[in-house]
Amino acid sequence: MFVRTKTSQTQGKTVVQIVEGIRENKKQRQRVVEHVGTASNNSELHKLKDMARKRIAVLSNNPLAGIEVKLDQDKNASLIRVMNEFELVDIKKFKDSSRVVDGIEDIFGKVYDESNFRNIIKGSRKDDEFNLILRSIVLSRLAEPCSKRRTVDLLHREYATDISLKQVYKMMDYLVRQEQDVKNLVMANTKHLLEDKVDVLFFDVTTLYFESLSQDDLRDFGFSKDCKFKEVQIVLSLVTSLSGLPISYNLFPGNIYEGHTLFECVKDLKKHYKIQNILLVADRGMFNENNLELMDKEKIKYIVGAKLKTLKQLHKDKILDELTYYKESICDEDHLVSEFEYKSRRLIVSYSEKRLKKDASDRQRLLDRLLKKTKNNKIKIDDLIANYGTKKYLTKSNDLVEINQEKIEKDARWDGISGVITNLENKTLKEILERYRNLWQIEEAFRINKHNLKMRPIYHHKPRRIKAHISICFLAYSVLKTTEFKLKKNNTPMSIETIRGELQKVQTSYIESRHDSRKFAVPSIFSNTQKQIYGCFDVYRREDIYNVKK
Repeated sequence: MFVRTKTSQTQGKTVVQIVEGIRENKKQRQRVVEHVGTASNNSELHKLKDMARKRIAVLSNNPLAGIEVKLDQDKNASLIRVMNEFELVDIKKFKDSSRVVDGIEDIFGKVYDESNFRNIIKGSRKDDEFNLILRSIVLSRLAEPCSKRRTVDLLHREYATDISLKQVYKMMDYLVRQEQDVKNLVMANTKHLLEDKVDVLFFDVTTLYFESLSQDDLRDFGFSKDCKFKEVQIVLSLVTSLSGLPISYNLFPGNIYEGHTLFECVKDLKKHYKIQNILLVADRGMFNENNLELMDKEKIKYIVGAKLKTLKQLHKDKILDELTYYKESICDEDHLVSEFEYKSRRLIVSYSEKRLKKDASDRQRLLDRLLKKTKNNKIKIDDLIANYGTKKYLTKSNDLVEINQEKIEKDARWDGISGVITNLENKTLKEILERYRNLWQIEEAFRINKHNLKMRPIYHHKPRRIKAHISICFLAYSVLKTTEFKLKKNNTPMSIETIRGELQKVQTSYIESRHDSRKFAVPSIFSNTQKQIYGCFDVYRREDIYNVKK
């Protein structure tokens, strides 16, 4: 028995049947065993074929039909189901040829293409070649992020793609010229996914370090958020949508103060993306009068984390006055909230027991580190290098310092208290605080780029290669978040780790004859999770062993 399909030329529909070959009056003919169904598109056709193959397994009393190898009686050969028929194959005459990871190409490759990233590089005689190389490098970073040298080996070993390291570097030299095009395409893809409803943007800054001590116009020493103070670094600002989809990014020299990066971001958004009526949400690093005045001037609405302890004493006394607070539920968590005026802006303050415990725990952890270095209630200044953040609890005396209990008590008064500054007039305290609480989206974006995509450490030295590397990571992040977004929209939410892990397991082994040109593909077992992912993106994958024509 095997599957037969017939397509109507007039109606465009395909009939799927189970038939068997019989001999009648010394003539061979086909008899319809069962009518499976009629398909009007490729997706329905693939499903009906799959149903038919499973039905054949039941009718033939062979549950392995179509997907497994069945030993013949002489045990020297195997019956392999190929193209819906059994073929006698001597397995001793076959050898393992290769194993290819299909899932990354099937799903991430489709998302990459549908995001219109196929023709980013323009202006060279090898546009098509360089664009294919860029696509391979981006997909490889999604599969197993590593250095460009190791990526070349990985593409050859697991993806049957041969690219030289020299070609990769040449592609990167052309890619850097298209940096703004990369940003524009990513932005366009995000706006398409959100149906042009991009009105809330999250902004934050991080540092990316190098395995190097050499400085130049871009790489420099500065405050490292990764605590890599001995290495040079660059500063990366990132803008995402409310759902964490990428909008844009900017690179700065490693010694720039993070508060000075916002101006460039706002100018970039206004110039290239023409985003109007946006709400910009940023953390306390952006809280300075210059930034607030800039956004007021540009008529941008904002919610920015406030550095409450740096305010004038008059404001601090009002904030610490417990009588001004009332109870409110923020993101399903009880808070005490209050509102004050700060330079014609709204200063909104909240207090929660959960934050109280965290602040107290963080301070105690720092103090415990100090106590380990204390002798006779004194600490050597040289011993404080590795204890960044603890100096605010100390009092200096010659070349020694001691823990100041009064400073600790003053700091403890602020446990559980946080605040934001905003120029929004038509939103409630609850709405503003809940919007600010969603700032975790951009923190997750940095985590994904740094850990999942291994954006850092950076091994390149030339500024143009560094910029190209960031563009590659930005494209990879866009593909990853787009995949996650579409799965969630299709009621199939999955974590990024799950998506990558499942797609890496979708593989095909190839075996070929030692004596002739025959070659067979043996797909890996298709899990339910993998089927869900493929179904969401309407991608068909064969599950049976099939003949590969050379």
